Parts: sequence; C-alpha cells; structure tokens
Amino acid sequence: MQAEEAALDALITRYRRSAYAETTKAAYRSQLQSYHGFCAKFRYPPLPASTLVISRYIAYISLRISTSSIPPYLNIIRLLHMEAGLSDPFQSNFHISSLIKGVHRHLASPPKQKLPITPAILLQMHAHLDFSRPILVSFWAACLVAFYSFFRKSTLLAKSSSHSCKTEFCIRDLIISPTTALLNVKHTKTLQFFNRLVQVPLPHIPNSPLCPISALHKLLSLLSGAPPSLSLFSYPLPGGGFSHLTYPSFSKLLGIVLGQSGISPSLYSGHSFRRGGASFAFACGIPSDLIKIQGDWSSDAYLRYLTSPLSSREKLVHSLSLNIQKL
Repeated sequence: MQAEEAALDALITRYRRSAYAETTKAAYRSQLQSYHGFCAKFRYPPLPASTLVISRYIAYISLRISTSSIPPYLNIIRLLHMEAGLSDPFQSNFHISSLIKGVHRHLASPPKQKLPITPAILLQMHAHLDFSRPILVSFWAACLVAFYSFFRKSTLLAKSSSHSCKTEFCIRDLIISPTTALLNVKHTKTLQFFNRLVQVPLPHIPNSPLCPISALHKLLSLLSGAPPSLSLFSYPLPGGGFSHLTYPSFSKLLGIVLGQSGISPSLYSGHSFRRGGASFAFACGIPSDLIKIQGDWSSDAYLRYLTSPLSSREKLVHSLSLNIQKL
C-alpha cells in the first residue's frame, strides 16, 4: 500500500510541475530569486510577509525594474503564500494597492517598443540575401511566415537546439500546394494543452519576392528526404544531416541582414514581424477581429501592436472638416 501511495505522490508531483509552461517557470525562478535576495539582505522571513515588508519590497524593486514588471514580481509572493497554505497578503489590501498605484503614477513612462517590420523593409532584406546559402533560405521562409501569420517567437521557433519538437513547427505541420499553404498549430501561448488544432493560412502572391508559399517551396526542396518530424525551419549541412533555426540564431541573422540592408538592427527584433504584419493588415482595412484571430490574441492586447499611419489620422480630420462645412 505504501509503495502505491508513493507512486501516486510522485505522479502528483509530476503533474504539478507541469502546471506551468517552461517560460513561465523560468520567469518565476527569476522573480523568486529577487524576493529571496531582498529578504536575505534585510533579514526578513519570506513567509508570512507583512504589509510593511511587501511595501518595502515594492519600493526596492521600483528602483531596479520597470513599473510594468512590478505586478509579476509581486505575484510570486502571492504564490508562495498559497503554496504554504497561507492567505493572500494582497487581497483587499488597500495600503499595497494604493502604493502600487502611486509607483505607476510617479515612475510610469511610455513603453519602449521595437519598430514594426514593413513590406518595404522585407524587400530591402530580400535584396541582400544570398539564397545559395541554405540557412538563409530557411531564414527567409521563417521571416515571411512570421510576417503573415503574426506568430509569436515561441510559436514559430524553438528556444534552443535541444528544444523538443513537441511545440515547435515540424515539416508534417505544413500542408502546402503550389497556391495554398496551411500551418497546423499545435501549441501557442493561448493554446497550452494541445486540446484543439488551429489552422493558419498563408497568402499566395504570384511573382512576388514576398510570397511565403514560394519561400516555403524553396525551403522544402532543400529538405527533400528529411523526416516529417524535422523542424520546419531547418537546413541541410555541408557534411550531411540537418540543423535548424532557433530563436537566438534567427535573431542573430536578422541583425546581420538588417545591418547589411542599411537598417539599424537595434530598432527591431523578432517580435517586429508580429507587430509589422498586424499593422500592415490594419492599414489594408482588414477588420481588427480577423487580425486578432490570425495572431492568436486572447485579449485586446493586440491593439497596442497596431501602428496607425499619420495619413489615416489626416484622412479622419479631413473628413471632419468636410462635414463641418456642410452644416
């Protein structure tokens, strides 16, 4: 009986460790290290945390991190209390809530966002790519898929070369013909438990260097004979076998290609494709609810990604002017 109970307990531990995504657990470890470091420095017991200790911690981290990062850093304190069976120290705590509000009012500044990748930038990048290099064929296909799908980096590419294919795109996840392409999405930030399949279409743009289907066909021709389980954004190695792009290697190549194109790499990141694709769709008059679906946003957070050009605002005030004159 004891052995069976021990096996059940081990299963419980395993399940509980799987409650959070790896990226979330990494963030929690960093936040926990910060809180424990604070407690050790001032010789405070981490649990239970008094309102005064939490208030001092808020003041402490306000000098070190952005105001937008403060809530996640406080959430780890709440989780520690709940794990220990203690009450939530933030619940109905007017002192702490008003302190956080004051920190935001005193220190808040506009968020620093990377600029969006536009079709014009993509064309500049294309002109500086050497497609005789297989890695750049894979890189370009990833760029176009990122732009038209509005995918997050965690959806598009593996975090490292040892990352499991369980979450990243594999060759088998692509359904492609000469004029159509569908990506079967298994896992995203909002699709954590593989409980449904999402199919994301990509556009066919004949005779355009910005056609993602053409780029994917070129990539697949290099991956002929590769197993279906191979990462989609792979490339053959000179000595045989394959390697694949990771988010760090993709980001490094992006910086190099942008620099070769005369564009400052520091102003852009892999996330610029997501923002750029969504902004371009918005400028084309595509309804925002369709943009939200394509980009897999579960909330209205996508609205902060949409860059509205000045010409749109000028069109708005011109319309106001015309209608005022009719009165």
